[in-house]
Amino acid sequence: MTKSDDKRVPALRFKGFTDEWEQRKLGDIFKKDTEKNIQNQFSEKKTISVSSMRFNIHGNGASKESIKKYKILRKGDIAFEGHTNNNFKFGRFVVNDVGDGIMSPRFAALRPLKNENTLFRKYYFHFEPIMRHILVNSTKSGTMMNELVYSDLFKQTINMPQNEEQNKLGALFAKLDEIVELQQRKLNDLKLIRKAVSQTIFPGNNKTESKILVDKTKEVWKKEKAKNIFKEIDIRKVPNNIILSTTQDGRVVTRESLGRNLLFSQDKLKNYKLVKSGQFIIHLRSFKGGFATSNLVGIVSPTYTIFDFKDKDENDSHFWSILFTRYNFIQSLKSVTEGIRYNGVAIKFSQFADLKITYPTLKTQLKISNLFRSLNNDIEKQEFKITKLQELKQFLLQNMFI
Repeated sequence: MTKSDDKRVPALRFKGFTDEWEQRKLGDIFKKDTEKNIQNQFSEKKTISVSSMRFNIHGNGASKESIKKYKILRKGDIAFEGHTNNNFKFGRFVVNDVGDGIMSPRFAALRPLKNENTLFRKYYFHFEPIMRHILVNSTKSGTMMNELVYSDLFKQTINMPQNEEQNKLGALFAKLDEIVELQQRKLNDLKLIRKAVSQTIFPGNNKTESKILVDKTKEVWKKEKAKNIFKEIDIRKVPNNIILSTTQDGRVVTRESLGRNLLFSQDKLKNYKLVKSGQFIIHLRSFKGGFATSNLVGIVSPTYTIFDFKDKDENDSHFWSILFTRYNFIQSLKSVTEGIRYNGVAIKFSQFADLKITYPTLKTQLKISNLFRSLNNDIEKQEFKITKLQELKQFLLQNMFI
């Protein structure tokens, strides 16, 4: 993004920088390097993963003979795959900022002709508009893949600031990445806490007592067949409702939000089932993600099974939504549905009805439900914070690079 069409300046700059960015050919900045690991200068533990730009410290299983064919990648070099698909989704330029090592021979190495800021190049050449501009003008179209033409690559012109501005830009985006990584670690810790709480607050297999005391009270959880707790719901002929669907992770959303706003005849919709907020849905992906809990009122495909509590006053739907998506519960479904899960057949309520489930009193259900609401709220806040930081980074990339 530029301030004007006739000036090579970004829309946002650090204070004190007013000069136009210099237009330069890639051939004046880089050369294609073919240095190989012929003398086994680097062991397989110095193999660099181009996708993550990390050393494979455990090796990659390659023999000493095979890694002689690997290409040497020096710190500051750009690793690049010489083919892209027709949407240019592959073939990114990835700057090596981890140190000298070796990489798969399918990648090419672009080596800088003079020592400029590695951090700046890391972000500049990975920025989508710049990468796409270079690729579109440097590749020869094929049937399935585009092949990079190096003679055309080195003719491409890009705009580069002076070293001092490069240093500031590189440091800025490195700091943003550091902050995002810190926030991501906090998010991962919160998810680990939630997982640990789930593993300890719910009794293990064939157990009826939690490892965590709720209100400092030791409680023996009840164990009953599902048919004593739940009942199947099958209400149809209510077509004037929003069409709902389940997602891969077990959420219930409007079908329109999934881009599946298909038109159906009223006669077909009359066969759809009504589901209310707080009711549960058995769907085709229940073997992977468990049962879904609806927070909406609408109609769902007749292939779904809807069920609800027999006694709503003695149960909390949010607690049960947690229980129904736990790994242990999903695994327990195998005991009553052996064989059908591999054939794309939905679980029948009659099969689920015979499953024995361990659960606590309503008072304990509510305590556990509130605990998980608090944990989930903290996780959502952390995810929102990371999203905003990533949006800020993208905004700055779009406005500080040209």
